[in-house]
Amino acid sequence: KEVMLHVPMANTHNRRLGPGALTTDQDKATLQQTLKQDIAAIPYVSGVNNHMGSLLTQRGTQMNWVMDVIAEQGMFFVDSVTTAKTTAWKSAYQRGVPWMMRDVFLDHEQTTAFVDKQFRYALKLARQQGFAVLIGHPYPVTVSYLAEAIPMLGEQGIQLVTPSGFLFQQAEARRLVEAQRDAVELSKQSTDKACCETVLVGDGLTQAKH
Repeated sequence: KEVMLHVPMANTHNRRLGPGALTTDQDKATLQQTLKQDIAAIPYVSGVNNHMGSLLTQRGTQMNWVMDVIAEQGMFFVDSVTTAKTTAWKSAYQRGVPWMMRDVFLDHEQTTAFVDKQFRYALKLARQQGFAVLIGHPYPVTVSYLAEAIPMLGEQGIQLVTPSGFLFQQAEARRLVEAQRDAVELSKQSTDKACCETVLVGDGLTQAKH
């Protein structure tokens, strides 16, 4: 299990945010202090995710402030993608914060049929692209559905991982690819060098070919 902070952020619909919210009216010091207090209030928190935020996640400056705090705390960020115009991932990337983006919302309609449809779509997506990031709420219908569906994932060849576990896997995969690329480049350089070696043969120079 993993604990995340689901922090309220300003939205484009002027919906009520409640205490601990991050808004576009806050200056840098106020916003960052609010976020630090939010993080401190949640024991064992390892990552941050936006609640609403369709307005704030469009604001590059404010998201930079957010990611500065998250980077300082050594945490990751999951973008709920409540707007197609989100810049959160860019700010996370620029500040070295591990990040991921939501692929599927499970339960914005609270019926078993809808949750089932979304879950099946997520499984299809995971098979197509190798992963799927799901977000849901602790609604009774969601909890009940997942209690039955999650134990069946293994039989379908699907692995359930925490956000930090997924990000670790992704980082390891990138390191492997980079190591392979470096090995290929080193091998190419060695081959090029060998092809350009010269040796003395008799009374002249002959280029060695390997």
